[in-house]
Amino acid sequence: MAAMVKWLKRKEIQLVLLWLLVAPTAAAFTFQSPHALRAQNMIIPLIIISAAGMVKIVEWLNCLSKYDLKLFGYLIISLFIIWNFARYEHMYWVHMAKEYPFSSQYGVKELVKYVEENQNKYEKIIVTDRYDQPYILFLFYLKYSPEYFQQDHVLTPRDKFGFSTVRNFDKYVFKSIVWDVDQPENPNSLIIGTDEEIPNEANIVKEIYGSNEYKYFEVVAN
Repeated sequence: MAAMVKWLKRKEIQLVLLWLLVAPTAAAFTFQSPHALRAQNMIIPLIIISAAGMVKIVEWLNCLSKYDLKLFGYLIISLFIIWNFARYEHMYWVHMAKEYPFSSQYGVKELVKYVEENQNKYEKIIVTDRYDQPYILFLFYLKYSPEYFQQDHVLTPRDKFGFSTVRNFDKYVFKSIVWDVDQPENPNSLIIGTDEEIPNEANIVKEIYGSNEYKYFEVVAN
């Protein structure tokens, strides 16, 4: 106990602990759903604390006189590290791709390429905003001029939290697809929605799949 108190009195340790304590303060005031990105400021102090703990464990193992017990300790540590790394890889590459296939925004690059090749045939291009804010990726893949965008775009009205997003720029419109409304109101348009938003009887000219075989978009020539 005395050793712990002495350790906590060290200035560098107090700095790390203070950092860890202060890091989540800004994120604590958010009103949105919890997200791991808001804990990024905690990563460095947690890494330092974990590394310090690992050093102490290794020092303790090296002090053991029995070789078998020391070897068993190193084996347990190695298995723990390997298991955690393997679990992370599985969650990232396998589990997340199935449970949250839309989170990685697959398919947008291919979609933009198709739209860019065919946009001159249509007066308007309507894109679903089911997957967050697609206008950002459209601007990127289209290599759209920032100067033109700043001069010609329309924002949505601010919501009760004060947030707004881009509704349209040029001939691109980003909104939730309501087929029974959007289809008759937008002749000579390219309507891009999800499998749930586009009916099977629509004039689907392109389907966009991800590497995980998930259908991200259906493109309709209206």
